[in-house]
Amino acid sequence: MSLRIATYNVGSLLALGEKDDHLELGPRSFGEKCAGIAGMVDRIDPDLLVLQEVVSDEGIEGILAAADVGSALRVLGVGEAGSRGIRTWLLGRAELAISAQTEALDDGLDVIRWCGAPLLRKNSIVYSQVSVDKGVTLHMIGLHLKSKRASDPTGEGPFEPRSAAEWAHGSLFSTTRRMVQAVKVREIVDEILDRDQRALVCVAGDFNEGPYSPPLEAIRGAHRWLDNCRSRQFTASSTALPIDRRFTYVHYGNPVLLDDILLSPSL
Repeated sequence: MSLRIATYNVGSLLALGEKDDHLELGPRSFGEKCAGIAGMVDRIDPDLLVLQEVVSDEGIEGILAAADVGSALRVLGVGEAGSRGIRTWLLGRAELAISAQTEALDDGLDVIRWCGAPLLRKNSIVYSQVSVDKGVTLHMIGLHLKSKRASDPTGEGPFEPRSAAEWAHGSLFSTTRRMVQAVKVREIVDEILDRDQRALVCVAGDFNEGPYSPPLEAIRGAHRWLDNCRSRQFTASSTALPIDRRFTYVHYGNPVLLDDILLSPSL
């Protein structure tokens, strides 16, 4: 048995006619963007697909309608809307069955507080148990970790810092939120492996961090201080690529690896 798994941040696929700070998707551009994403989906032809930054059902329907393989895919799970209304979606082949759906609050540690009050908790992590074959379950986790962009912890509107210190506070929040999300994912992974050491677990998505960053090391369980946990270390699928092809985004001319698919030892 083999599975083709993909993750793709589509970059702010808003609802039809909706405006963003720097983007407006009218009837023509919305359709063009859906068609462009659909072309990528057709080339990959995935069994399981994690999509980030799709706002609404309308966007998913537009992608599937434009894709040749669209009729073979269906929504298996979706996270709550984050900033800008964007959400993370898990799609899969119609013949794949969901055996369990788990809501995972991304800051369940309650460590992020603003003005003394805990921040709103959102289900931005999509975790589904997928029956991929007779008696075989894949624990599929799709995610989109907080971006590195400085942001308002309250999440109310665009962040417009009035000073360097305010910008620094916004960056601190983004960094902390991203790490807390990573810790939550690793907690989910460890709970799965506590029940079954040979469980098939896949974590796919936009991590907004490089391969050796603390959030990635936390999720992978890969650090020189964790030699006693080697049997639980995840492998990044990107390591199978030549070094000069290990990037998913070009930031100001510099190729960076922000997206990946992490695989448990048994997988």
